[in-house]
Amino acid sequence: MSRPMVSPRNTRRWDESDVGEYGVIRSGVGGVGTATITNANAPIRCEANQVAIIDEVYMTCRINDLSTNQTCFININGRTSGELGAPSTRAADVLPFHFPGHIDFVRNEQIRLRPRGGMVVHPSSTLWVNAAAAGGQIHCDIKYRKKSLVAAIRDGDISPNGGLPMCASTNSVTGSGTVAGTAKQIIAGQFGLGIEILGIYLTGHNYNTATDDIRLGFWNGGGSFAGGQGLMLFRGYFKGVAAVWAPKVIIENTQGAIQGNSFDSLYIQATANVAGATPKADYVVMYRMVTDVEVMTPTGIVNNTPTTRKKWWLFSEADAGGIGVGETLFAVEPNNNQTIRVLGQAGSAIIADNALENVIGMNLSSGTLGASALYLINGARDAGAQSVSFTFSRSDMNIAVPYSADLKFFALEGAADTITSRCHLAWGKFSSSTKTDLIGSIAS
Repeated sequence: MSRPMVSPRNTRRWDESDVGEYGVIRSGVGGVGTATITNANAPIRCEANQVAIIDEVYMTCRINDLSTNQTCFININGRTSGELGAPSTRAADVLPFHFPGHIDFVRNEQIRLRPRGGMVVHPSSTLWVNAAAAGGQIHCDIKYRKKSLVAAIRDGDISPNGGLPMCASTNSVTGSGTVAGTAKQIIAGQFGLGIEILGIYLTGHNYNTATDDIRLGFWNGGGSFAGGQGLMLFRGYFKGVAAVWAPKVIIENTQGAIQGNSFDSLYIQATANVAGATPKADYVVMYRMVTDVEVMTPTGIVNNTPTTRKKWWLFSEADAGGIGVGETLFAVEPNNNQTIRVLGQAGSAIIADNALENVIGMNLSSGTLGASALYLINGARDAGAQSVSFTFSRSDMNIAVPYSADLKFFALEGAADTITSRCHLAWGKFSSSTKTDLIGSIAS
């Protein structure tokens, strides 16, 4: 009898260290320094025919004993004319990752990224790391595979149906910093091309009792980004002085299921206590440009009948409701046996203090059966009983749901108006499977 195609992981006889192209860079005992590193001295350098595929980034940090960030910067895809075969000089994309401080508890925090091919050092380009503060307070460990571009495409590390994966952040396109309430373009749209989002990271905090947020979305520059013309992807909420309320979003391995309209750009917009010359919170986005937009709708609007049944992403900011109340993701069609594959979801909310609990996640039309992990959330019921923020994200869900089951975004309030603001994003693919018994319940 032949072995099954999917084997238990503990029977695998190799790991990444057995792969010929495998490499690791890491900080020494003194940690990550603050100095700028020249491309000639960068720890990852690619020749004109090479790429480096970043498989994992692991950052550790002793947080500040203050309401301030410690920040690690990944500087990627800088090049110097004449070095490594580079035809021109290009400044590196600066990707900030924040570790919010805490006035009561100084401790070590970690951020683990697994870009899975979404973060790539281009030919003739480099990668290096530095930090905002000296003193060895941040350490970084990066696993990567360096191979020829031809081999990376051949092996499926990079898709041939589009450009090379690229990175952007608050510092992209128009310089560093943000202005409160002002939309800022971080990825410029191109005629005939759509932006395909491969991953999204959000870190930082507002350290404030005010309700703040930072938006991310597609937009063509007309009208108002915040007034309905912008096609929102995510809206990270901040509320509460302590760093425990800081949103941390890690969205990876979207499998290209989040795409925008041709020629749309990608924008961010932050409120007062998040924006600034040195922002207190930043998005980092991994993306590529594609010629074919394959999502059912590049607008993310829920409750439509899919016309393109390959990939999908959907977004909502609707008010929360009761059991069985939620935003139907797809217009339900009779006798449709297709299966929806949910690859991931993320959300953010402001929750008032109350004695009852609130639940966020995804459910089915029955209302009581979850279609995903459900998140039990509440305001700060101790230490002042205040309204605070809550954020979640999960990639690689890989859950199959019958189309006919009426998949919904779900937010249940324990008491009226206790989830005062909310956003919810999900993404996935379509399958031709006709299974109808894909989700069960642990308990009633």
